Amino acid sequence: MGSHTRKFSKKTTTQKVAWGFDLTEVRSDSDFLKILEKHGFKKVYSEKPSTVIYTDFEGKKQTHDYLFHGRFTEYKPTFQNKDGIRITVEHMGGKGSDKGFLGYIGINAPKKALPQLKKFLSDFRGKESVKGLDVMTKGGITTYVKEESPYESGFIGVK
Repeated sequence: MGSHTRKFSKKTTTQKVAWGFDLTEVRSDSDFLKILEKHGFKKVYSEKPSTVIYTDFEGKKQTHDYLFHGRFTEYKPTFQNKDGIRITVEHMGGKGSDKGFLGYIGINAPKKALPQLKKFLSDFRGKESVKGLDVMTKGGITTYVKEESPYESGFIGVK
C-alpha cells in the first residue's frame, strides 16, 4: 500500500467510531481468541476457503483458497460484543509461516463504546498506538503491525 494522506477528526459528529490495522501479526490465533473472549466478543460471521469471492474474465469462480493458495482455514471472521463493537480480520488459521497472521483488520463501534474499544486495543497492541509504518509493537499480543489508523477502518470492510 503506497503512502497517502488521510484526514480524520477525533471530534467526529457521527455516532460511529472506526479503527483499522494494516498487515497485522499476533503471537497466535489462540491468544487473539482469548483477548476477544476477555472483552466479550463472539463470532458472528465467517467465510470458508471454498467461498467464491469473484468470477474471473473467463467466467470461472475463484475462491479464497485460489487467491491465498490454501494458506488459511478461515476468511473474514467477524466478532461482536455486547457493546456493539465489530471486528473483522482478513483471515485466520494460518499454516506454516502464516500462523498468527491476521492481515488487515477493520473495527467499527458505536461512539459510546470508545472507552471499551480502547481497553481492547491496549490488550491487543499494547498501551502505545502504532505510529508510522512497519512497526514491531511492544505489549499486547501483536508481534507486527504495519500501520494503525485511528478513527478509520479503511483497510478492510467490517462485515
